[in-house]
Order: sequence, then structure tokens, then C-alpha cells
Amino acid sequence: ITPFNQGASIYLAKHKYLANHLLDAAGFPVPKAALFLATTFNRERLLQKLEHFNFPLVAKPAQDTVRGRDVLCNIKDMETLYNYLTEQLKTHK
Repeated sequence: ITPFNQGASIYLAKHKYLANHLLDAAGFPVPKAALFLATTFNRERLLQKLEHFNFPLVAKPAQDTVRGRDVLCNIKDMETLYNYLTEQLKTHK
């Protein structure tokens, strides 16, 4: 943290979903995004949240990763996405 960066700004910059949401609300073009929490994740919620998404998709943790760690690109079906999220939500919130 420097005198030029407030803690809230740093948190926002590190949280991919929140940054996407705020940029979208401000009118910037951003990809569609959905957030899944480990405590409430299940197949039904996945299908519901992604109803208007098209494959292929990219999935990644919302925060606490850098340089593409734990990112999965070119996801072509719901089963692959479900399996990836099920595994990743064991270590990411």
C-alpha cells in the first residue's frame, strides 16, 4: 500500500469478479461473468447462472491467484466446467 493506493482499491483490483462488475456498471465493455461460492455451489446453481452464456468458456478463481494459475480455457461443455469448479472450490472460496 502506498500513499497513492487505498486498501479498498487494492482489494478491488485483486478481485476479478468485482472489478468486472464495477467496470460493467460504469459502461465499459467486459466479458459476461458469474461468481460461484464454495458454500452454495451445486449443479442446479451452475445451470441457472449460466443459462445465457455460450460455450466455449473460461473459468478462473476470483481472487488470490496470479499469472494464470488455476485458469481453464476453452471449456466446451457443462460437465467439464462442473468438474473443474467442483475441484477448484475445494481450495478457493
